[in-house]
Amino acid sequence: MNNNTTTIAGNNSSTGSAYTFIYNSWGNWSPKFANDKLLLAFDSVLGTSNAGQSGGQNTSWCGASAYAKYQFNDWFSLASRGEYFHGNNFAKIGNGPVGNAAGNGTSGMDLWEYTITAGFNVIDNLLIRAEYRLDWGVNSVVGVNNNATTTTSNGPAHYAGAEVVYSF
Repeated sequence: MNNNTTTIAGNNSSTGSAYTFIYNSWGNWSPKFANDKLLLAFDSVLGTSNAGQSGGQNTSWCGASAYAKYQFNDWFSLASRGEYFHGNNFAKIGNGPVGNAAGNGTSGMDLWEYTITAGFNVIDNLLIRAEYRLDWGVNSVVGVNNNATTTTSNGPAHYAGAEVVYSF
């Protein structure tokens, strides 16, 4: 007897066969009229996954992002990024509606993100970046309330950070 039953990653109670298909395309362009100071880029993704038998959930998703970076001078640059992500359910990111412990809600979801980053080339091989990010969309913010239960919100969620990068 030949047994081809396998456990599906991310869904421990399901067994059977599954497949995942992901298509990703990206590109960038540095226009000559900007004297190599401007960089424009894009990224897109399309995916589908069959979670197998025993109640698994089929999932499909797509996303797109656009980037721009301008190098004002030798020591200062400003970069911007916008992203969009859509899924037919919450299985891909696991932040389903409140009360759904598995995070596999059946309704669709849409997430957006915007980031702006200032870069400072302090000396050779030393870069300092300051960044602000804004996320919003269906159940994009997951937290815990005073009763220690999981809560979700459509946002917005704000993030500010800094990093120091030394290259050697």
